[in-house]
Amino acid sequence: MSETEEVSISHEDIRDIRRAFEAGGVPAVMTLLKHKLDEMSKTKLDIAVIGEPTVGKSVFINSILQLGKEEDICTNLRTSETNKLPSAYCHPKFNNVKFWDLPGIGSPNFAAVSYLRKIRFHYYDLFIIMSSNVFNIHHANLAMEIKKRGRSFCFVRSKVDADLLVAKAYRQYDYNEWKVLQEIRNNCIGSLQKVGIYLPTVFLLSSFQLEKFDFPVFCNALLQELPGNKQYVLLLALPVVTLSSLEGKKKLLKTRLHHLCFLSSAVATLPTSGLSVVVDINILVREVQIYCTQLGLDDASLSRLSQMYSKPLHTLKAMIKCPEAKASSAHEIKELLLTRAEATLLLGEEFVTQLMPVVGPAIAGSMSFYATHKALNEILNDLLVDAEHVILTALKPERLSGSFNRLVNIT
Repeated sequence: MSETEEVSISHEDIRDIRRAFEAGGVPAVMTLLKHKLDEMSKTKLDIAVIGEPTVGKSVFINSILQLGKEEDICTNLRTSETNKLPSAYCHPKFNNVKFWDLPGIGSPNFAAVSYLRKIRFHYYDLFIIMSSNVFNIHHANLAMEIKKRGRSFCFVRSKVDADLLVAKAYRQYDYNEWKVLQEIRNNCIGSLQKVGIYLPTVFLLSSFQLEKFDFPVFCNALLQELPGNKQYVLLLALPVVTLSSLEGKKKLLKTRLHHLCFLSSAVATLPTSGLSVVVDINILVREVQIYCTQLGLDDASLSRLSQMYSKPLHTLKAMIKCPEAKASSAHEIKELLLTRAEATLLLGEEFVTQLMPVVGPAIAGSMSFYATHKALNEILNDLLVDAEHVILTALKPERLSGSFNRLVNIT
């Protein structure tokens, strides 16, 4: 989903809305709106992670999907790294998004062609080729075979945090993190070039410190390799652990907001005097809840962030000022929405009835777009400010490394 991608209401959307209204009135239209919003996030996405046993595939998958605490991840690592069959890890909120821990590679008789056939190559949208050391001929053969078959891949160097700890112990007086990272990167690139990969890109990651190193640019690279609908789904699934990932969520939620508003403008053009509301308030409440979850402002996300950065939960919650994010129930959000928007959020029956003969359905639709957009956009902007404050509070100064700052600036 590109930064300049536009969202508009299609003739098919208008046709579906009119048919729903004719079949079941306003309740049927509101059900259709929910369905159309939901179908944006139902696209199937399967990402495969390939590497030798013990490179940390399952740790990486658990971390990027936010599946558990570090001790739980280590338990999963011991049980899944030796699997001889693909292991699927479903996203906890989007079961259509799966990361696959594929069987280990690296045996003396390893052959890329037969390996890809056994793991059902065409089932996966994207491949992550992972190593905890330098890359070898097996990684290169896999990459070339994947490219030949029309799929995309990326190289990931895992366990970078462990390498830095070792380097720091051995270079107590002249330790330079940036130089060590460059050495690791250059060694990986050099090893791939030796086995026939031209100008490879290697991403340096730590599964226990996702916010550091190349994680922001790695996520951008994954997104660029996917078509628009799968980009959208991956953005939904990715965690908010950096300012860069927060920017990605902003673009996604703005796109979703525009889509809802265009749909609401189509509803306002329905030829009836019995239309009591343009958009069901419950749909808007649900959207606000989705915004909070996507921006990491819900209780579960804040708890994970608190554990990840060893920050007191109450300290992170203190950064949240938006009333809708602090609300404890859907009913409370509904009351806040009505108070915030008052008469401009919903167009009452009398107003619509009086307005339609004067300005016509097209302008009434525009007004519905404006009213819905204004209310949701104000809330979303407030939530984005809160989310940024939460991330900045969570990131301890010592963990804001020079490498991380450079990556944020690049993206």
